[in-house]
Amino acid sequence: MKIIECEQNTPEWLQARLARPTASAFGRILTPGGKLSAQADAYCHELLAEWLTGMPRGYEEGGGFTGNNHTDRGHALEAEARAWYELETGNTVTQVGFVTNDEGTIGCSPDGLVGDDGLVEIKCPAPWTHIGYLLGDTVPPTYRPQVQGQILVAERAWCDFVSYHPLMPPLLVRAERDIHYQDSLRTALAGFLEKLETKRATLISRGFTPQGETA
Repeated sequence: MKIIECEQNTPEWLQARLARPTASAFGRILTPGGKLSAQADAYCHELLAEWLTGMPRGYEEGGGFTGNNHTDRGHALEAEARAWYELETGNTVTQVGFVTNDEGTIGCSPDGLVGDDGLVEIKCPAPWTHIGYLLGDTVPPTYRPQVQGQILVAERAWCDFVSYHPLMPPLLVRAERDIHYQDSLRTALAGFLEKLETKRATLISRGFTPQGETA
């Protein structure tokens, strides 16, 4: 793996992610149940739009990064949740910007690396969502592609999933590497990347290239 040093949610971080499939969207390539996602083409086109315009998703023309109430709240509470995790587990969390595989074709933005083998992924959801996570007492299925994708990209053995709400008990569960799901994910990612490059080549052949590049 390779680590790109930058602060998450900054222009530098957005640029590092530009036009790369990232673990937070791997569920749009392979579903939590291990099936190819119907959203793959749309996601492919979004990445091609980033490549062609040079504008990351989340940016408005002439403006900056646009979040929403949930993401803003999550960012505000993440440091508090990370401190709780370190105190609860005795683990030291190393914050990183963006992580890619050796080829640089896919990436992820973990909430922290833990030792040589682990990761931590922190969610700070709405209270009713947190209640559902507490009742489930496992990594919510919707986050399976992201968590397993981060383990795959960062070459780790496990990921501690934290759901944190300041007025309720936190949830801490560990997801080990799921070999069977990751095999399916590797296959799906390889097919997606091939499709991405084929469509990019089609655009280039028709004279559509980013500003400053030639076909």
